[in-house]
Amino acid sequence: MANNRILASLTLILAFLLVTAVTQSAQAQTFSVLYTFAGGADGAFPEAALIRDAAGNLYGTTVENGQTFCSSYCGNVFKIDPSGKETTLHTFKGGSDGSFPYVAGVVRDAHGNLYGTTEFGGKGLGSFGVVYKLSKTDRETILHSFAENARDGEAPQSGVILDSAGNIYGTTLQGDGVGCRGFGCGTVFRIDKTGKETTIPFNETLWGPATLTRDAVGNLYGTTYLSGGTGCGGPGCGTVFKIDKTGKRTLLHAFQGAPDGLIPNGNVVLDRAGNLYGTTWKGGNTTACPPSGCGIVYKIDKKGKETVLHRFSINDGLAPQGGLVLDSKGNLYGTTFGGGAACAPSGCGTVYKIDKTGKETVLYSFTGSADGRFPYAGLVRDKAGNLYGTASNGGNTGALCVPNGCGVVFKLTL
Repeated sequence: MANNRILASLTLILAFLLVTAVTQSAQAQTFSVLYTFAGGADGAFPEAALIRDAAGNLYGTTVENGQTFCSSYCGNVFKIDPSGKETTLHTFKGGSDGSFPYVAGVVRDAHGNLYGTTEFGGKGLGSFGVVYKLSKTDRETILHSFAENARDGEAPQSGVILDSAGNIYGTTLQGDGVGCRGFGCGTVFRIDKTGKETTIPFNETLWGPATLTRDAVGNLYGTTYLSGGTGCGGPGCGTVFKIDKTGKRTLLHAFQGAPDGLIPNGNVVLDRAGNLYGTTWKGGNTTACPPSGCGIVYKIDKKGKETVLHRFSINDGLAPQGGLVLDSKGNLYGTTFGGGAACAPSGCGTVYKIDKTGKETVLYSFTGSADGRFPYAGLVRDKAGNLYGTASNGGNTGALCVPNGCGVVFKLTL
């Protein structure tokens, strides 16, 4: 029942998408695979962004864990040290401890504890996801369980963020009422250090919030998969929103479809001037990708004016799913799920850079073999400017991951 409800909701998002592709060359950089998942106890299919600590360790999640007790995708939390050694920190069992982190990675506090969400599992009726904490000794604590039709939301698909006081902020894809075609429109939630949860319910004006970003004064920024108008088959093409410290919601931009983008999946990033940058899965170039476009990179200034910085055209990328990272010079870096110079006809994905003038450079095109394919998440950047990320497929094509592979963690040295 839970899967059917989520799949029905996601069908609204995915039904009108059409991908077409051609293959062209890309500019290669120094690329290395840090770890290849085998699909057993170490997990498979990393679809969330990584984080990196001061010692150079990487942390992330997989959506599968290869364990016999898991009847569906349950997932792992993992660590990879600078030598490439992988450690499974926690294996979800599909019950009260949660299951299916999907695109939800982890965040780390100053004490080394990790926090994240799963879309399913939990305590009580419905089992519609959890917010969890992993201690430095890898002990899991469930901080909150969501239940079907609960007022605090259902299905936390994205991860969480922390403030300096240790409060946790996140979103649920649906829940809180009966609007938005019966699934509920989703929530933004806050869990304080005592475990108390408060929520801001969304409605058909802002429907299906994704990953959040927080500025220095406590304002939250994010995107919604749908809403913002009546385009894109009826539910809207997606929005960018702001929530101030008082809980007031402001619609910053409503996407209109192919011209300026639709379905903004990933997080937004802010520059020092308060401009927001992000990606949309579709929109932009409808000649290369009829009828909805190949995806875009956008900028929204403090007044809410949108500028399309780049329109993908398959050879340079297709369908950017994750968010962006920003360097001190104003360059943006990200991934596309498809496109690039290999894997005809639709490509296996790219890593790209967009400079301050809007010029795009393909830094790497995945070949779909040992190097990976289909990078779903965004990137993390170290102080030297090296980029780290995950490819959801590729690598080990053993029996557990036929035919596309179990996924990899990679490093790109610029």
